[in-house]
Amino acid sequence: MAESTTADLGPGWLVTRALDGGLDLRVSQRGRNWVVAATAVVTLGWIARTLHAGATGQPLPLGSSPPLAAGIALLLTGVALWCAFGSETWHVAPNRLEHGVGIGHWRHVRRYHDATLEIAGGTDQYGRPYFRLYVVSGDGRHFLLERDLAELNALASCIAIQTGWRRRDVA
Repeated sequence: MAESTTADLGPGWLVTRALDGGLDLRVSQRGRNWVVAATAVVTLGWIARTLHAGATGQPLPLGSSPPLAAGIALLLTGVALWCAFGSETWHVAPNRLEHGVGIGHWRHVRRYHDATLEIAGGTDQYGRPYFRLYVVSGDGRHFLLERDLAELNALASCIAIQTGWRRRDVA
């Protein structure tokens, strides 16, 4: 596939050639620093406020119980770690798509073969349109990504060319 594929997906995507001749796709980390900083500040603020309240005998934040405050701290820590180190990748090759989500080597990978790509659209409860990319295979319909229609069309075209799969758009 020509290098123009990279430009067709837009600046939010990193596309590299894989050793098997396929493509590795990844959402760019660009602009993520603000999200990481915000989640870290909220997490550290919650933990500091909880520890201070516990040490001084004051009520815990939001009037929570100690187990709930600890649970919220763990949840916020997990969100901060995911924002800082989490990744979502796609490996695309002839008749194969691998969708991986995780942190480093600790990840869940779902593999698809002999499938069809589908872009489906709808409106949310506020009347705003949304568009989603699915893989339809023998074991059902699997959600891949939600983006604007132009970006999903470019991604679906790229995946269809690499895998040889058909597209069935219902948007």
